[in-house]
Amino acid sequence: MINYCEPEIPEIYWINSLTYKCENCGNVFELTFTNGYDVIKLKEINGDEIRWLPTYGKGGYLDLITKLIPEHSKDDVITMIESKKFIKELKKYSEKGSNGQGFDFSIARHECINCKSKELKILDEKVLMKPKLTWLKISCELKNR
Repeated sequence: MINYCEPEIPEIYWINSLTYKCENCGNVFELTFTNGYDVIKLKEINGDEIRWLPTYGKGGYLDLITKLIPEHSKDDVITMIESKKFIKELKKYSEKGSNGQGFDFSIARHECINCKSKELKILDEKVLMKPKLTWLKISCELKNR
């Protein structure tokens, strides 16, 4: 049985929150995106759950990539091949979503969550400083390695 821990949470980070109205079906909804490079947004594979992973610190992306991809050193540029390999390995050491799936990088899709239309109107835009997020929990053993 794996014991899961939260990564080291940054003292400060920002998230963009946009409220949209779909011009097609009238649905009003909110989407969040990273603001800068301090956190990474992850989405459950074949699901809707969102988790966040800090970029820096123990249990953060840069720490984990050197632990999960031994040939990657902390000063190397991260390639797309390494990113894909990282996600594959991360699934072995991180919690699963409610559908029993691991998490992958979230791709920002500006489309209606109801009808998938791209005809959207922005109603509100906010930058949130250190909002409460659901962090991706990882193996405590891996975090402390």
